[in-house]
Amino acid sequence: PHWAKRIKPGQEATIEAEVRTVHFRGPFTKRLTVFSNDPQRPQLELTLTGRVTPLVQVKPGVAVLLSMDEKPATQEFTLERTGGRPMKILAVSCSPAFLQTEVIPLPGEGRYTLKLTADASTPPGRTSVLVNVQTNLEKSPTLRLVATVERGILTVPPAIFFDLPSRPVTAPMEASVTISRRSGSFHVKDVT
Repeated sequence: PHWAKRIKPGQEATIEAEVRTVHFRGPFTKRLTVFSNDPQRPQLELTLTGRVTPLVQVKPGVAVLLSMDEKPATQEFTLERTGGRPMKILAVSCSPAFLQTEVIPLPGEGRYTLKLTADASTPPGRTSVLVNVQTNLEKSPTLRLVATVERGILTVPPAIFFDLPSRPVTAPMEASVTISRRSGSFHVKDVT
């Protein structure tokens, strides 16, 4: 913050404060504490409130879950430039071959549907994929979306690591893994 160091009786002064909102979305509150040599109010609390509206609204949100078994699963995002301003989607990229993307322009300025489809080559288990959407916006050239794709039987946690202790082990080392499936039943035949 910037402020006048000395304020004479009867004068006013301005305190300039900056809030870096790069990683903020929605409403926010920040507080400033002003310390002075005023014996009646040596400390004054100031509250800054605001609302950060992203340059691009993403619905249903920037992270989604696609749950599938044998048939492909599709999730649609609506990307809309705030205030109906112009925006172009230049490219969409994501690394795994099992996830296809399709961009469909919608009526009006700066509006698109982004369709993600996980196909039959999706590996079993849970996979999180980063989807990068390149735009022509100077202040927001890349939108990052996350798609978590689940297929078949899931294990939580996906792996367990045992640390070898430096002293002799007197009790067995134990861990639990939860297995589940979003749809359809299954039977555990054996555990080895």
